[in-house]
Amino acid sequence: MRRKDLPELDVRAVAEAYEGRVTGAIPELRSLALRTLDRVGPQQWRLEWHLPWWLGDELGLPADVSREIVLSNVLGLASIRLEDDLIDGDIAADEIASAKALSIALYREAVELYRSHFDDASLFWSRLDSYMTEWRSATSNAAPDTSHGRGDALVRRLARRGAPLKISALAVCLLADQEHRFLVVHRCLGWALAAMVLYDQFVDWEEDLAAGRWNAFVASAAPYPRAPSVSAGQRSAVLVAMMTAGAVSEHFGRVHAAAVRATGFAEQVGSPP
Repeated sequence: MRRKDLPELDVRAVAEAYEGRVTGAIPELRSLALRTLDRVGPQQWRLEWHLPWWLGDELGLPADVSREIVLSNVLGLASIRLEDDLIDGDIAADEIASAKALSIALYREAVELYRSHFDDASLFWSRLDSYMTEWRSATSNAAPDTSHGRGDALVRRLARRGAPLKISALAVCLLADQEHRFLVVHRCLGWALAAMVLYDQFVDWEEDLAAGRWNAFVASAAPYPRAPSVSAGQRSAVLVAMMTAGAVSEHFGRVHAAAVRATGFAEQVGSPP
């Protein structure tokens, strides 16, 4: 999907635009906004920063429009990072009110950037609401329904945690007058996000277990009732499964399978409809 001659995204300019946006709209929260930006930089969140740039280049969208969508992505990413931290209880007590206000303000600024591109009747707005609803449902601390097994259906449910990223991809396709490409892009992102979430679930399994959060790797390796009283026993069971039952290779087999599917769809993005 990415051409070799694609110019590099000027991430410093995007960061400066972010700073200018928050300084103009919410100067009293500027310090927290900049600290949040430091936590969602392009090294760790490469797809969130670069997807509109790569896809926009592929579909012929003007670079200045692609950069504006990148900025919206970064503002939205910072908002979601704060909301995740609030859900997980990772915000200091004296900053909870500010974090809530900033998350709302950043999301508002992210959405505002699209208003000059889409009128009120555009399907973009209903899709935006739908993707944000998906994200909120997927990131609640409630364990998802796993009654249908541990295969593709569960992977797709986990991928909904990255649903906001599809907003920018849809915007690029619509603004490039290539809405027909979005179905393939949507499928590509679904599997790419599934691979990323499954990987993160492995990395975070001990932290999630200690905090009482549902975790896909834990649920697969050593399913227990979700209650703090069993966390110590469940940790031991997970370690045993990792050492004796192939839990790690099974989990990373799912990561690999999802990534392969994403790659297949990515190769179709530039193909004729």
